[in-house]
Amino acid sequence: MAKSNGAWLNPKFLEGRKPPPVPMNSPDNLAFYQDHIGYAMEGRTLQSQGHAYRMTPDHYWFLNFTPIKLNLGKGKPSYGFPLWCQADDYVFKQLEEAQQAEMASMLFTGRGYGKSVIAISLTQKQYVLVDRSHCLISASGDTHANTAWQVFQETVEGMEELHPTLRQKRLKNDQTFMRAGEEIYEGDIRRIVGSQATVEKLVYASRAGKSKGRRLDGQHWEEGGDWDGAPLDECWAASEGTWRVGGIWKPKFVIITGTGGTVRSGQAKEMFMNPLAYNIYPVIQHDGRKTGIFMPTYKKYGGFYEEAGVVNVVERTIEGLPTGQTYAAGHVTLSGVCDEDGARKELELQRARREGNAKTLDKFTQEYPFDVDECFRQSGASVFQRHLLATQKADLTILKKYREPERGNLVWMRNSVGKKTGVRFIKDKNGKILIWEHPPMNERGELIPMRHAYIGGLDSIDQSKEDSIGVDGSKLCLLIKKRQGNVQELTNMYVCAYADRPEGNVEEAYDNVLKVLTYYDCKVNLEYTKLLIVPFFKANKAYHRFIMRPKIAQSNKEYGSQTTTLIGTQMTEPIRIYGTGKIRQYIEDHWMFLFFVELIDQLMDYTVENKTKFDWVIAMMLCEIADEDMAELIPQKITPEEVIELWGYFTDPYTGYTKYGKLPGQGGPDSLEAQGQRRQQQLRESNIRWVDELGEGHTSAHVAEGADK
Repeated sequence: MAKSNGAWLNPKFLEGRKPPPVPMNSPDNLAFYQDHIGYAMEGRTLQSQGHAYRMTPDHYWFLNFTPIKLNLGKGKPSYGFPLWCQADDYVFKQLEEAQQAEMASMLFTGRGYGKSVIAISLTQKQYVLVDRSHCLISASGDTHANTAWQVFQETVEGMEELHPTLRQKRLKNDQTFMRAGEEIYEGDIRRIVGSQATVEKLVYASRAGKSKGRRLDGQHWEEGGDWDGAPLDECWAASEGTWRVGGIWKPKFVIITGTGGTVRSGQAKEMFMNPLAYNIYPVIQHDGRKTGIFMPTYKKYGGFYEEAGVVNVVERTIEGLPTGQTYAAGHVTLSGVCDEDGARKELELQRARREGNAKTLDKFTQEYPFDVDECFRQSGASVFQRHLLATQKADLTILKKYREPERGNLVWMRNSVGKKTGVRFIKDKNGKILIWEHPPMNERGELIPMRHAYIGGLDSIDQSKEDSIGVDGSKLCLLIKKRQGNVQELTNMYVCAYADRPEGNVEEAYDNVLKVLTYYDCKVNLEYTKLLIVPFFKANKAYHRFIMRPKIAQSNKEYGSQTTTLIGTQMTEPIRIYGTGKIRQYIEDHWMFLFFVELIDQLMDYTVENKTKFDWVIAMMLCEIADEDMAELIPQKITPEEVIELWGYFTDPYTGYTKYGKLPGQGGPDSLEAQGQRRQQQLRESNIRWVDELGEGHTSAHVAEGADK
């Protein structure tokens, strides 16, 4: 139970729940409703715990005029009112700001928060108070639409039972339509009187434009994460015309609600993370970015925001008592201020109890999420093996079986004349480069030269945030994989990750990519449509860091060619399918070697319909494709006697002409000095004699000794 905080809310905020025991047409009763409906239209401010506290109009309506059905067993239904909760205060104030900004709202929470009742309360308020209003309760399928519709009907019936003064006759009330009003006849003339407010249930199914032809005062989108049939964003775009008359925003509310554990597609997350693109009110609350409204489970968790006192189970119809709870005998005083620390500890304990079953743990964290990523983790069919990925994530984040990757930056090392001689890693908690395992080093901390030991996969970008027109954009993502058969103990594992979308010049990210490739002395497979990084590498004499196009990505004309100069991999649909299969194969065999949580999250959430949104997954595909292409290249250390083969332009010591080819080594058998010495020896041994145009005699031995020129 929650720790005792004392009753926080001024009880006068709940005065509208009980009308006075007087006749409905009496002045006292009419004055009562005039006051409290006024508060439901304008809001109310009172002193609470010594502070002036303002309750929004919709929150006041919710607490005083939106009863919920209590499950007390057989017999006549009983109704009680929702609890006041500090978390709801925040939500209602965000909804009010959205209304003032003429924007829609998006609210996602864990299971049991009560968000659907909040949205239905907005619909119910329009139905009761606004004549000729027209609202929709909508969903993608019958299941969610029918559930929301039933709750709406119950709130109307419960309000009319507890507030008979507000009862309205209905022209129609069935499983799809409710309209207030009354049909009367004056002689042979038929008239419709009453408010004629209408609420309609709408199931989109496969028709995105099903709401067209209406002019709406409000729309509730139930379970936006569990959207099937016509895509959510298409339904949303087709519905926008029902909310505007020319440039005028008409509705009092438009709200999408959703629950963690029911998310089946990436559309809802796309809208949530980029709200301005969909005219959804942005709330700055997640890592400094603007999103929809997300409420972590520990902000409002049953047993931790109610007061610690208890009540007799038989008397559970007391106003404000939450349903679905079991209490011992006693009295309860409601607090509404959640004990977040206590709720979090309880939820962590519940998670720990499920750690032995990855599927159960994954489902629980989705349904009772702490953060947005957990909430939007997709349920149902998964492209990759979610149970293995969930097990590894739990080992990393909950059980702490593995150390965390080091976070930091790589900096260039330079000699006395400013020439780059290598890179050095510096730890920095705000750094963007994550390293699970560094390349091998000797006892002096110097990198040990390796050949074919690592391979990179790069999903690049062509614009920084500063250059991008859109609300957001993909990140540059680079993954480094240590290849199978490496000289170090653990192999076939991802050892380094770099993801970034720089604020300023995009070349900042390109330079970091080059540093990482230099640090691991490896090449990279580039996603072929992101090519602006190529000129940067050429200018920095690093073009050799790109691998040639892998065989699987070559056309029939290119395949088998020894002279192809094409780089990178085109991420066509066949290649994407092939790369997906390579990742599945890797996860099946090596899931325990994945140590980057963001990579695991993207693998768990990956969907075909939003495949371009998963930068880490694309980078991993490129790594796996390149690694397979290098199957015949065995990782090995480079001994001091070995010389790396470099190609370029140089002066031939035999002819004096400039030529292109393998660059002569320095101090080895292929060095220019060694080649010159061999040439002199050949001249001495050949003893060639000739006469020049002046008639003077010469021998090759004299030339070798420098006697002749």
